[in-house]
Amino acid sequence: MPKLSRRAVQALLTGRYAALGGRTLCQRGRNLLTIASRYSREELLAEPGVGPKTAQEIRLWVETQLQSQQPEA
Repeated sequence: MPKLSRRAVQALLTGRYAALGGRTLCQRGRNLLTIASRYSREELLAEPGVGPKTAQEIRLWVETQLQSQQPEA
């Protein structure tokens, strides 16, 4: 399972949707998937420090996390 880079985590913890994950950094850290799932690619690219590579990293991480949560058929 891929891990997020420090740059990606920082962008999510402080970005426009960070408050959806909670009031504290600890709460937000536990809810990164909730936060990351809200972003469109364009919104990710608008966050400070996020370029195309980091945006792609976050999108792939979200997809992987969502797939691992689905029950096997």
